[in-house]
Amino acid sequence: MKAAARRLSPGAWLTGGDWGAYEDNPANATGGAVARPVTRFSPDRSIIDSVTPGTPALLNRWDRSAWLANGAALQAAGATCDRPMEGLECVGGNATGRISGAALARVRAAVAPRFGSDAAVAAYFRERGSHCASSGRGGA
Repeated sequence: MKAAARRLSPGAWLTGGDWGAYEDNPANATGGAVARPVTRFSPDRSIIDSVTPGTPALLNRWDRSAWLANGAALQAAGATCDRPMEGLECVGGNATGRISGAALARVRAAVAPRFGSDAAVAAYFRERGSHCASSGRGGA
């Protein structure tokens, strides 16, 4: 995470993550009955805040059943335990970073777009399509 955060431009968000896939589907599992852990790994923001202090991060479990926001992401979304909201988990008056529902929607709304404007996205794909066509790989 630390290396990924360093590669990002200022203001960019670290998103994705997909933790827990191997926890639910052990190596060499064939889909039959397997012993699954009784409790799932449930991280809190303390494990990522120190390596992503200035980079907002919104991470998810592989099946999208759980979400984790770091302190920078919660701050960008204005999600604090001082103003309780549905889906923001607070322990001892501090947000754990585990979010769902309204809190997740609020953090998602704060995520900076990856490309900027719709025009920038269109220009990116026009350029890629033109490059592919000119190199014989097809095009749009």
